[in-house]
Amino acid sequence: DGQQIVKLSSAYVSTWLAWGGPNGDLGLVAGPEACFGSYCQTPFAGGVIVWVPGSGVFPVAKNWFYQPWVSRGGASGSLGLPADAMKCQSAACYQVFQNGTLTSSTSGIVALSSAYVSTWLGAGGPDGALGLISGPEVCFGTYCQVPFERGLMVWEPGVGVRILTGSELDAWLASHAPPTPSSPGDTKNCGDFSTHAEAQAWFDYYYPYYGDIGKLDANNDGIACESLP
Repeated sequence: DGQQIVKLSSAYVSTWLAWGGPNGDLGLVAGPEACFGSYCQTPFAGGVIVWVPGSGVFPVAKNWFYQPWVSRGGASGSLGLPADAMKCQSAACYQVFQNGTLTSSTSGIVALSSAYVSTWLGAGGPDGALGLISGPEVCFGTYCQVPFERGLMVWEPGVGVRILTGSELDAWLASHAPPTPSSPGDTKNCGDFSTHAEAQAWFDYYYPYYGDIGKLDANNDGIACESLP
């Protein structure tokens, strides 16, 4: 770890070396392996490597998705454990977790619900027909939808997830135009929320219409009030 000689379990070695070893994104070992029932992990200066028995060994790097993952509760949060290593296409990188995917968007790192992930990746992911995510998932009673650069993904109970582009998208938007909420103005700050999840929900709701109107995302990474629990 730069201060002393430490032992790194063989379960992690090949993954760490594949990521560049001491000079890679993960850097030096920062502490001992710790196990938490269904998984074990070893911390590094630049992130963590997680071992999930029966699934594999997956790094989560600070240069990419570590902070957005941790801010959403890490292994016990909304995304759960990593289910694959980070993958990159020419347009963006993404990493699949048990309950969703973190990916670059037109406004920073965002989470895509697992309901949409396989359909999006099957259509080519960031380099595919839809391109990057351009806003958060929004639900309107009988359906939910996620906007992308070049289309929309819609989920309906009993129907599942559909990709809408071109004239099909135009027809959908004409018949399902969501009401635009009134602007809340710059009326909120991080001290008005008890948790990060509350702040993120407020941010995600108004962002597609008014941007970061409450100035809750200081570093423009799509994550509101990162200091909140």
